Amino acid sequence: SGKGTAMGDTQTDRLIFALDARLTNYHIAEWRKKYNLVISKRGWVDNFFHGKVQGLSYSKTNSFLHPQDLEKPSGVIYLVADPKVSYQRIEDQPYKDKFEILSYMKEQRRAIITFQRDVQARHRDLAFFFNIPNVLIDTTELHPNDVLKEARTFLKNLSLISLENE
Repeated sequence: SGKGTAMGDTQTDRLIFALDARLTNYHIAEWRKKYNLVISKRGWVDNFFHGKVQGLSYSKTNSFLHPQDLEKPSGVIYLVADPKVSYQRIEDQPYKDKFEILSYMKEQRRAIITFQRDVQARHRDLAFFFNIPNVLIDTTELHPNDVLKEARTFLKNLSLISLENE
């Protein structure tokens, strides 16, 4: 959409992401019946960050997504890094998407941090998230093992994993 540019067709991007979230939701609901823990690299929560970068309000994202109809996460781990570091980590990957450009990544980092703060401040358009535990981890100077350690600590504190999972 948008001729391959990150800001080319925001409306179509948001509709595609909302459709993906809704279709994936059926699988997530089934997985949650079978497994004690489902961990996702990405999720429908990302719609709020990308929407913000593309100029949409939380209210507009809610209208596309209807998060109250989706599986509620038990916890959310927000990973951010200095945008230049983030870009260096992926710049040689052959299958980057249109959002993996430095200018967009700068705004995305800001949007994630703002989103988490807005949830904590109980922004009225984010009421669905008020009781979902979350943590923000800045990975800029962390080794991947340290990121994993922080994520595990968060999950242990939520009683989602135990020491046996080490």
